[in-house]
Amino acid sequence: MKNKRGFTLVELLAVIALIGVLLLLVTPNVIRLFTGAKKSLFYDEALSLYNNAYTTYIFNTSEGDYTKRFCRGKDTTTKLIDVEEKEGLYYDVTVNAYGEVTSLKVSDETFGLIVSNSSGIKKKSIKQSDVGDSFDINCNGGVTPPDPGPTALTCIITNSKRSCNVFGFSYSNSTRTL
Repeated sequence: MKNKRGFTLVELLAVIALIGVLLLLVTPNVIRLFTGAKKSLFYDEALSLYNNAYTTYIFNTSEGDYTKRFCRGKDTTTKLIDVEEKEGLYYDVTVNAYGEVTSLKVSDETFGLIVSNSSGIKKKSIKQSDVGDSFDINCNGGVTPPDPGPTALTCIITNSKRSCNVFGFSYSNSTRTL
């Protein structure tokens, strides 16, 4: 009978270490690739909103509705652009009397885009490099940074009370002053 040997522990550890090093080298590039693809998809959605704003304005005008602003915020909605509504995609688009887009604000959970020109935005002036961080769209005309949620650091210190919220954990201490 022949002696069958397996791999030694050192050989297995060397292979695992080699795989770990390869993963460390490849992972950032894969993440960058996915982020770039998501950014490109968001940019395409923003261009779709830009393209369809004119069509929606003309269609509404032909029916006697002269609405020049289309907005879909997280909490409120005014007239919608005639596109397939994507979950988590919010916009505020203003058009002039000729149907030219003068203000384009688009945001989702990851990216945001704001372009404005009172004489009308040309499609070629909307660049993918203009895509930045996300923001919340309010249909009252403003934009605000997104709510950081429970991971924010919030501390309130007064003469009688100290409280903090750090990464979802709360601390409160009431003291008496003399």
